[in-house]
Amino acid sequence: MRFSKTMIIAGLQCDKQLHLRVHHPEWAKPTQSPATVTGKVVEAHARAEFPGGVLVERDRPDLDPYEQTQALLNDRSVTTIFEAAIRDHDLGLYVDVLSRNGNGWVLTEIKASTHIKDEH
Repeated sequence: MRFSKTMIIAGLQCDKQLHLRVHHPEWAKPTQSPATVTGKVVEAHARAEFPGGVLVERDRPDLDPYEQTQALLNDRSVTTIFEAAIRDHDLGLYVDVLSRNGNGWVLTEIKASTHIKDEH
C-alpha cells in the first residue's frame, strides 16, 4: 500500500475518508477536481523553471520509479529530477523537484496555493 500526500491530508481532515481510500478505493469517483486540474497546470509552469529536468515515470508497470531515480541521482549530467522516488525501509515518497547543488540536492515542493496553510 502506497500512501500519498493526498491520502495523508485526507486522513488528517477525516478518518473515514482515509479508511475508504485505503480499504475501498473502488468507491472513489474517477473525476478530477478543479484543484487537481489547477495543480497540474501549476506543476507544468514550475517545471518550465527547471529546463532540462528529467521526469521519473512512476505510472509505468515495466519501470521501477525508485531504480529510475537512483540511476538519475548517479548520473552527474542530470541536474534536475521531477517526481523523484525516494525510499527508506518501508517509507516511500515522491519529491516534486530535486535540483543538484554541488555535491548535494535541493528539494522543492510545488504548491498551487496563494498562502501557506497549516497542512503545508
